[in-house]
Amino acid sequence: MNVPGSIVDVPAPAGRSVLVSVLGWLAIASGALTLLAAFNQGELYGMIGEAPIGDVEPAMQEGLSRLVSVVTALNVALGAFLMYAGYALWKRRNWARRTFIVLFALGIAANLIWVVFAMLFGSMLAQTGLGFGPLIVVILIVALGFAGLFYWFIRRLRSPAVKSEFA
Repeated sequence: MNVPGSIVDVPAPAGRSVLVSVLGWLAIASGALTLLAAFNQGELYGMIGEAPIGDVEPAMQEGLSRLVSVVTALNVALGAFLMYAGYALWKRRNWARRTFIVLFALGIAANLIWVVFAMLFGSMLAQTGLGFGPLIVVILIVALGFAGLFYWFIRRLRSPAVKSEFA
């Protein structure tokens, strides 16, 4: 007999895809590494920032100090956000899924910009005869590879099977 509210009426929870869990953990790890790098950068610059730099004007050194401080603060914010969004993705929060779709789309755009840059830079280097052709080819392969990987991540995160995992 099927009594309302019994365990028979409870829908089965959606399966948890390995890809989403792995992406969540990778984002958490990337955020932690970004935080570690930002703190190390701040400490390193703090150690050498007070020493005068050769023939650099004090105003220029102060401007460089401010720039490093801003970059360090942005890296701390990015690292903290990546860790939080990665945790939310791992917990299957829909806002995190949409956030990572946007981040991967931005990653595709950045890699395509690298492709254009490599092609322009490669054509300039070809005129000099310095022989950087293989390096340009590697840059193209890596950039297109990551753009393709990010596109695949977006398709998977938008698939009905993965969408059904998110609240």
